Amino acid sequence: MTLPGLSVRRPVLAATLALLVVVLGVSALLRMPVREYPNIERPVVSVTTAYPGAAPEIVERDVTRIVEDALSGVTGIELIQSTSTAGSSTVDVTFVLDRDIDAAASDVRENVSAVRNDLPDRVEAPVVAKAAADAQAMMWLTLTSDARDTLALTDLAERRLRDPLSVVPGVSRVIVGGAQRYAMRVRLDVARMAARDVTAADVTRALRTENVEVPAGRLVGEAREFTVRTDTRLRARTDFADLVLREGGAGAARVTLGDVADIEIGPQDRRSAVFSDGEPAVGLGIVRATGGNTIDVADRVLAEVDRLRESLPEDVTITTSYSQAVFVRQSVEEVISTLGITALLVVAVIFLFLGSAKGTLVPAVTIPVSLVGTFAVLSAFGFSINVLTLLALVLAVGLVVDDAIVVLENVTRRRENGEPKLAAAVNGASEVFLPVVATTLVLLAVLAPIATLTGTIGRLFTEFAVALMAAIVISSALALTAGAAIASSVAEPRRSTQETRGWRRAVRKPLDWFAAGLEGLERGYAHVAGFVVRHAWIALAACLVLGASGWAMLQSLPSTLAPDEDRGFVIVPVTTAPGSTIEETIGALDAVRAVVMRHAGEDGPVDGTTTLVGVGGGGSSDVTSGLMIVRLKPWGERETTQMAFVEEVRGAIASLPQAQAIAINPSGLVPQGFGKPVQIVLLGPDYETTEGWARDLVSWARAEAPVQALELDFDRATPQVEVDIDRALAAELGLDVAEIGEALRVVLGGDDVTDWVYDGETYEVIVRAAPDDRAAPGDLGRVQVRAENGTLVPLSIVAETRVIGAPDAYRRVNRRPAMVISAVPDGASLGAVIERFETRAAEIVPERGDTTTLGLSREFAKSTSGIWSVFALALVVVFLTLAALFESVAFPVVILLAVPLAIAGGLLALLLAGLSFNIYSQIALLLLVGLLAKNAILVVDFANSRRAEGAGVRDAALEAARTRFRPVLMTSIATAFGAVPLALATGAGAEARGTIGIVILVGIAVATAITLLVVPGLYVLLGRIAKVPGRRQKRVAEELQQVAGS
Repeated sequence: MTLPGLSVRRPVLAATLALLVVVLGVSALLRMPVREYPNIERPVVSVTTAYPGAAPEIVERDVTRIVEDALSGVTGIELIQSTSTAGSSTVDVTFVLDRDIDAAASDVRENVSAVRNDLPDRVEAPVVAKAAADAQAMMWLTLTSDARDTLALTDLAERRLRDPLSVVPGVSRVIVGGAQRYAMRVRLDVARMAARDVTAADVTRALRTENVEVPAGRLVGEAREFTVRTDTRLRARTDFADLVLREGGAGAARVTLGDVADIEIGPQDRRSAVFSDGEPAVGLGIVRATGGNTIDVADRVLAEVDRLRESLPEDVTITTSYSQAVFVRQSVEEVISTLGITALLVVAVIFLFLGSAKGTLVPAVTIPVSLVGTFAVLSAFGFSINVLTLLALVLAVGLVVDDAIVVLENVTRRRENGEPKLAAAVNGASEVFLPVVATTLVLLAVLAPIATLTGTIGRLFTEFAVALMAAIVISSALALTAGAAIASSVAEPRRSTQETRGWRRAVRKPLDWFAAGLEGLERGYAHVAGFVVRHAWIALAACLVLGASGWAMLQSLPSTLAPDEDRGFVIVPVTTAPGSTIEETIGALDAVRAVVMRHAGEDGPVDGTTTLVGVGGGGSSDVTSGLMIVRLKPWGERETTQMAFVEEVRGAIASLPQAQAIAINPSGLVPQGFGKPVQIVLLGPDYETTEGWARDLVSWARAEAPVQALELDFDRATPQVEVDIDRALAAELGLDVAEIGEALRVVLGGDDVTDWVYDGETYEVIVRAAPDDRAAPGDLGRVQVRAENGTLVPLSIVAETRVIGAPDAYRRVNRRPAMVISAVPDGASLGAVIERFETRAAEIVPERGDTTTLGLSREFAKSTSGIWSVFALALVVVFLTLAALFESVAFPVVILLAVPLAIAGGLLALLLAGLSFNIYSQIALLLLVGLLAKNAILVVDFANSRRAEGAGVRDAALEAARTRFRPVLMTSIATAFGAVPLALATGAGAEARGTIGIVILVGIAVATAITLLVVPGLYVLLGRIAKVPGRRQKRVAEELQQVAGS
């Protein structure tokens, strides 16, 4: 008994199984998380180490290299990047995708702890975090007030908001941007110190020994016990001013700290700033932990903010200035809306073709059952509801009805030939059992190789492929079970208008017109198909010509990782000249904002701006760098797209004289960082050699490469005062070189010597020379150090100063000196730019060096190398599957020869629409291969069955073309209409949906023409040399019958 026969005999069983699929799907749907993409973030663990006062080269040598060496033995590392700046070392360790982030962080923490004693004494304890040190915040909250200054707002942010928000699930850390913290400022007066015979070491020593709080033990009486605390902390400003540095006597007066320094409670030096819509603010940057769900984290953070808002003073306002969750949520909602529209369109197309509401019930039932059941499979694999899985379901709407249409069409044809309902259902469904199974296996064979893709792209599209495969398998099973059972009741010969009465007659008339037109089209097609079958060489010529045309189109298409998406915000990174002050950087960003705000107002797309200076991803204090996030109005409230806005302002922003700035479309496929699309990395044996290669490549790029905003991350232009100490003279005078360095560090760089408790919170006590005593290089010579004999010696006697240009940072990649050249493509695709850079770099960099990529460029290179292997593997698997099903190697060739034509159709769509060749269009093309093969199988299988019955090759091919015309056309148009909402997509994420929709829409039209015209011709050509299908099986049956008879 066949599966359709069982279902027709037991319809309740078939219905029960379908309902069970729905129940499991709904149960899974309610539990699944919602996010933008599958979890494509590689686990990243960062190690941040502070080395106060140390120059970048010292940090790189004494801290960064030691940490890198300690981490090299951790398993699962894909990439190590480090940056050494003045006073800070950051090492980012990127692991392979399947590495558990908690286990990785634990291993990193353990290895770093093992080398803690190898680091210099003044190095602070390394901080290990489960996110890249330069990870950008997914959300910025801003605090503003009309009655409080930045100091007070910072105090509120750190006391009441930072810690509660830091422990929200999914949050890695909270950056407090634009903060100005309270400090006890001890501003040393070099002249007053010299007059009173006081050195910086005397001041720091007194503060460390006198400002302490030490437990003194316990007092134990007969009945009670007391804890004794020695409270010797300095609390008020006057306490610090009265601190005795040297007692009087022998004609010398007592010297207090107030005698040699000005002391005040004030802010720390300003090293960062945040502006919300141009107004000063304190920002709270929410950095999502690696793998965290953007929507869930944003919802939890906002819920916590609502709770905390009640505890804030009335004059303080906390608002969300920027959030990535806005785009993610809107994008998911747009795809869900598209899914509903697609389902309605497909059902309408099916009704139009069938002309029967009852008949439409078979494929109409298949859609919800298949889609809902898919969620059960996705949940079983631990996948999420995201844009790609929902896109897969949108495409599946046009596919899941195919098998149901084939079954229903065949059952209806038998009913029109006079068979009873039940017999027609059993025989009709059983007749197409093999083609249905074959087409399903072919689609699975096309989609399964996607799972072999590695890295981010593999993780990205594995869920897409699994969702499609699950929907297709469920729909095929439904078509042969519940579909057959329903068809036994609803499949009827088409009625004419004369057979209907009342309102049904009015509805039937346009359906009859459509049916008549379809029959006319069918007759015309039969004539054309007959011509092609008689002149089969035309089909082969079409394959060769269109295949060559497809290759030519592929070469002319721009290649990118993904289309630029309208994500609702634009980023503008700004870099001022090395050595610039924070005020100069703020001025440059103000100039950028002036350009941006010309596009605000009722008619403009700009909604507001968030400006960050000296904040960076991980809270770095580089005051020469800033970032402006331009928030655009909601998609429905503006006509200008994000990409169009960037093109409008990019030239004006780039031409600003104050700084280097460029407007960039952010990418959702590179989760961390807002880097430029082009990032070429040169690796060398040392920084001097690598710098030479890098400058040669930059010189070439400025002259010949189609890029703008070209930047090399290594620059020796940062002003640095170098102090040369005469060691022999210093030794002769009894001066310790280490004390000289310590004096310079305290007087010039400042030292948080101890702490100070104010209003229940602990703040730093910062000792540093007054601004007038550290304004010029010559001021260094006035610093005095105590010799062994107790006299003070000015440094001008033993040291000379000179101003040089030095790098502000040293970068390493995979433990090698590295230089990163970044840029934005200008009039060329990302793929073309990367190819030109790599070609030129290969000529410049010798064998002892190396070249690699980072960011978007790195992901593009991986996707390009992987997708072609997937195409090749898919074709091989399809061929083997078809060979096994048809028991022939000739008939699979019929189908595969037509594949390049379908691809040519998809490439033509990209060319006409002005789109790029990217991961979305590649997946759409791969899907086209499956759709073409699916339709071709229907024709080839029917022709084989007629040949097995004794028909000739031409007659079999022509009859197959005529008989399969209607189901092939119906399934193709249903699939095409399923892609229409994607092709016409608007709103958040429309660019990716549109790319897939346009390729499918145009490609399916070409694939249908190929199936109906070219495949019959190819079948005739190869059918002449292939064995008659079924001959071997017939011979085996005859021989077995002979043996049984004897």
